[in-house]
Amino acid sequence: MTQLSEGLNVLSKTGEYRKIYEKWMGILDERNLRLIAILKYIAIIIITLLSLLFIFFLWSWSLRKQVAKRTRELRESERQKELILNSTNELITYYNTNLSIIWTNRLSNESIGKTPEEVVGKHCYELWHQRNEPCAECPVLTALHDKAPREANNQTPDGRYWHMRGYPIFDKKGQIVALAEFTQEITERKKMEEEHEKLQAQLL
Repeated sequence: MTQLSEGLNVLSKTGEYRKIYEKWMGILDERNLRLIAILKYIAIIIITLLSLLFIFFLWSWSLRKQVAKRTRELRESERQKELILNSTNELITYYNTNLSIIWTNRLSNESIGKTPEEVVGKHCYELWHQRNEPCAECPVLTALHDKAPREANNQTPDGRYWHMRGYPIFDKKGQIVALAEFTQEITERKKMEEEHEKLQAQLL
């Protein structure tokens, strides 16, 4: 062992030990350094990807929360709108420009004994007047042509009288995109007027 130690000391002093070390161990050190550098790059990439994934998760969660909140608000708004429109004593009908029904309130459906599903897509003159074409003095059709609110009295085949008001619905560009009709039954008032006219005629 003493001779081995002396031999190593001689090699160390002469520089031969360093040469031998660099020849055999230097390759391993260089490989280790390269491996460490590669592992560092991989770690940076993984951390970056995980950070991006976490940010995306937070954004997605926040977006879903906002969408859910907005959906609840819209549903509540629709519920309140229907509650108001179904509480009025007027028949309310919403049409497209071809006079096809888009929406009706409860009283409008009850006036003809049909459900909302049965009237959507149909025409008012089919349901209320049993016709194949619009009525000649339809205020909704007149409102479409004149681009202004119009009103008229009408009688349905069952003998009832109605006071009808038609309104055009405009978009931001001023184009008519839909039509609204507000109708009140005036049968009793009409009968009273007719009775009054008969009494007046008898007095004359």
